[in-house]
Amino acid sequence: MASEDPVLAGLRRLGFVQYSGVQWKEFSPGRSVLSMAPRAEHLNHNKDLHAAVLFGIAETSAMGASVSAIGDWVDETYIVVRDGRIEYKARAKGDTGPFVVTSAFSAELLAKIQADVAARVPVEFEAPADIADSTGKIVASAGFTAVFRPRRA
Repeated sequence: MASEDPVLAGLRRLGFVQYSGVQWKEFSPGRSVLSMAPRAEHLNHNKDLHAAVLFGIAETSAMGASVSAIGDWVDETYIVVRDGRIEYKARAKGDTGPFVVTSAFSAELLAKIQADVAARVPVEFEAPADIADSTGKIVASAGFTAVFRPRRA
């Protein structure tokens, strides 16, 4: 049996990942797909997924796709989100979970990110995320500016 990707293993240890209970369905260079089955503590007064949780799982998937793009260079790279925004498109009713969050980059963007990080060139890019309920309906779309810089020696 192959060992787990060390980048994914690191993501699984993050506090928000443990709180939210997200599970990765796919994790490959430039692509992150995760699912989340809501629990009572994730819901608001309307029994919808809380807006902060939606934002958090979108950011988790978007940055998962981002760090998956650079694999072996993760330890040599300072990684941060500069900004983020989300558009809530429909109610995320708690009983319509599990929710699936998909983040993916084009082959061209993936190649640019990898080339820049390998050359130790700072790079900033848009990391998207779409959240769908169990029927496939998009309930939110988000975008985050990922910033990668070479770590200082």
